[in-house]
Amino acid sequence: MEHVLLTIEQFALATLLSGAIGLERQRKARGAGLRTHILVCLGSTLLMVVSRVLVGGTGLSDQSARLAAGIITGIGFLGAGTILTVGGEQRGLTTAAMVWFVAALGIAIGAGLELIAVLATVFALAVVISLEYVEALLPQKERVSLSITIRQRFQVAHEVERLIAERGFTIIGSRVRTLEGGARTEMDFELASIEQPDMEQLAEALLARYPDAEMVSVRR
Repeated sequence: MEHVLLTIEQFALATLLSGAIGLERQRKARGAGLRTHILVCLGSTLLMVVSRVLVGGTGLSDQSARLAAGIITGIGFLGAGTILTVGGEQRGLTTAAMVWFVAALGIAIGAGLELIAVLATVFALAVVISLEYVEALLPQKERVSLSITIRQRFQVAHEVERLIAERGFTIIGSRVRTLEGGARTEMDFELASIEQPDMEQLAEALLARYPDAEMVSVRR
């Protein structure tokens, strides 16, 4: 009976702490919200409790340690499902990290480290809430996508990159392909600019430098 009461207390704590994390994600309309975070934490707690029962006591064992490692590894697949690539930008990374965190939270609770779990939750909430306001004060880089096809060989990509840099853009990703045996070069760039990007000016500069360009497309 004592074990049952302890387990109920652990489940209640897991629900409370992970619910606080899930509410923060739910408030921002993220894919993994309140229910997901609570269920992940409860599942981790349950597995750790079962592991302790199977070894015939409340202490931890090598089996518990292996199970904890398995939980953290397995939860990576769920976290990866919350990450999306939109316009070359990765979204959902914080949510994936929070899902991974509540899994670790459940492990701590199931292992009987309730105070540590509470402290970790306080720190996690402080990070995701307070640092949000700090990030808002920092200069934000705006992302721009550039596509251009030129009837020149592969080496022209370096010239294009130099022109892009001269216009105040930073290249954060690129893909260069040669077509027709190298006679044409197709380039796609993901660019960033702290200042308001002048996309028309960039397109005009590229067309002025490469009048034979078959396509120049700059978009947010």
